[in-house]
Amino acid sequence: MADHVAPWEDEEGWTHSNCPNGYNFSDVVCHLSRYLGYPQCPEYITKMVTENEEQLHQVFIYLTPHPDRVHMFQETNPTLREAYEAVALAALTELCERHAADLDVAPVSYLPIHHQADGPWRVRHQRMLETSDFGRSVTEAQLATTVDYALNLFNL
Repeated sequence: MADHVAPWEDEEGWTHSNCPNGYNFSDVVCHLSRYLGYPQCPEYITKMVTENEEQLHQVFIYLTPHPDRVHMFQETNPTLREAYEAVALAALTELCERHAADLDVAPVSYLPIHHQADGPWRVRHQRMLETSDFGRSVTEAQLATTVDYALNLFNL
């Protein structure tokens, strides 16, 4: 099983990497994919492109193919950080949707929130509120903090 592969550039100028260093959402996606049993972290491909005379970073992420599910996402942003984080968020969403049953009430299952009325997210959130004993368990307190954080991010 390959962990991190050093970035390399192909003949067309695209930089390939499976876990870009220093980008938090990318690290979360890598850890989640490994937790879910994928043999390696997703592959990112990036290149500086010009659109309307503006230099932008274009990033693709390739997940392990899954029947009837999207396995490639693309984002273009002014900064490399924004592009990596946007495409990693899309990948995180896809992994959470693919493996909703496997994640159940794990903290990552509360991220990301498409909309607050999202049925599966709402059910998990309600179950967590009803069954948790926040004052006595560090894990449950961390889960509650994660859920609050996810809701605040969504509301931004």
